[in-house]
Amino acid sequence: GYNADVFNLNLSSWNLSNLGSMDRIFMYAGYNATTWNVGDLSKWNTSNVTSMGSAFKYAGVNATIWNIGDLSGWDTTKVDYMGNMFEGAGMNVGTFKDIGNLKISSGCYVGNFAGNSPKFRGNVTIYGSLTGDDSMFKYSDYSSTQYYGVTDSSSYANIYYANDDAKAVVESILSNKKSNQNIYNKGLRTE
Repeated sequence: GYNADVFNLNLSSWNLSNLGSMDRIFMYAGYNATTWNVGDLSKWNTSNVTSMGSAFKYAGVNATIWNIGDLSGWDTTKVDYMGNMFEGAGMNVGTFKDIGNLKISSGCYVGNFAGNSPKFRGNVTIYGSLTGDDSMFKYSDYSSTQYYGVTDSSSYANIYYANDDAKAVVESILSNKKSNQNIYNKGLRTE
């Protein structure tokens, strides 16, 4: 729960093959917990999921370590909504483990995807035009302000494109001053 000191579940073997929505699945889960563990979610079958909105929003904010595994193997081809997916996730953690490379399909809404998440670490590969990309990483850099008591930022994101449509999206994201903080590498990624 929200006020639990310990939030410890091993959900690595959850069967999500028939799940259509992951919306708010861990939203605010273990917000105040210093121990926050949901297991390695890398093997989850997300092939039928169409929405991941707010899935990890403000989850494990005060944890020592924030780790959900490497999401590179997640099938996100049907996902059209990733708004607020990692907003504020692990905001005050000591260590935010890299999520690997999350693929984002053409047409997906990504507003505030990792906004207000000063510790977010991972890669995203974009496969076409998106909506909400002007605020995808909004306020993920706290070096100049204090927000919710956060005084440092170790957010690190690499953003890649898979085609020319996606390249235009990446260039747009990088040109938007609210969204380009802490994006360190960009370029073509073929898989």
